[in-house]
Amino acid sequence: MLVSVISSIDRDEDKEFIFALYQKYNRLIYKKIQNKIGINNEIEDLVNDTFIKLIEKIETLKSLGERELLYYIVKASNRPALDFMKQRSVRQKHIYYGN
Repeated sequence: MLVSVISSIDRDEDKEFIFALYQKYNRLIYKKIQNKIGINNEIEDLVNDTFIKLIEKIETLKSLGERELLYYIVKASNRPALDFMKQRSVRQKHIYYGN
């Protein structure tokens, strides 16, 4: 899925930028999300969701220094992980209460 989203980016330099970010930070984001939600089959999807959101912020990302970029990317990974944990909690309540 992420590959098709990256290939839909208009400018080649933006495609290369996002692809380079993915190659550099993919494992870090995977570990950060795994630390939040535990072992789960959906971690890779959440990593992809993070990078899809980052595509929307290419110009902002390009303007950041290395430290700020790392911080921005790590913070961006929090939202998909938190959303997943909320959904999991709701599913567990429905299973427990039978709704």
